[in-house]
Amino acid sequence: MRSQTTLIIFLFSTLLLITSSCKKGGSSSDISGSSSKIWKVAKLTDADGDKEKLDKEEKSDQMQFYADGTFTANSADSHSRGTWKHDQGSNTLTLQFENANVTQNYEVVELSDDKMRLKAGDNSEMVMETLD
Repeated sequence: MRSQTTLIIFLFSTLLLITSSCKKGGSSSDISGSSSKIWKVAKLTDADGDKEKLDKEEKSDQMQFYADGTFTANSADSHSRGTWKHDQGSNTLTLQFENANVTQNYEVVELSDDKMRLKAGDNSEMVMETLD
């Protein structure tokens, strides 16, 4: 259950935070690549900025973003899918989960080809890195 909760928090707090102190100009292709790209959680911080320890299962959680605007999220005990949209002008990432009335919006703090730092509405943050 914790892994699923962490995945949801991760997804809800993840993808859109390009601020003035961080790299700006990241594009949707940085998120999905030319066809798809797989991301894993590298670091989580809570709303107070305290680092949250990732357990072994959480370290294996993955999100795959496709260039067609869809995504999948996989953890040890759950699988989710939906659509995503990156608004470069407002530095936001929106995730709409399939078969659920759940939409999550994130501020993109940093975005490059291999690193994404997202901030949720509660100020928690998630740093994601691409798989090699």
